[in-house]
Amino acid sequence: MAFHDDWSPMIKLILTDMDNTLLPFQRPASERALGAIHELTDQGVFFGPASGRDWDSVLASFRGDESCMLIVTRALAASRDS
Repeated sequence: MAFHDDWSPMIKLILTDMDNTLLPFQRPASERALGAIHELTDQGVFFGPASGRDWDSVLASFRGDESCMLIVTRALAASRDS
């Protein structure tokens, strides 16, 4: 999946619901979804899942890839530091 340079400077953050939006219900992210998330984050776009799930469940949905949870990770780090 190629993202175009003309819009990427405008998009800074993508938050998405998980179940039945990004992911099929109770199934982990596909390799395609993980690849798209990595391509976005490599271009400087922040990505974060929006979910009521607990940390371990969200992490498992991204096959243990914490880089897909950058927003959550930074928010937790900030709350621990304050």
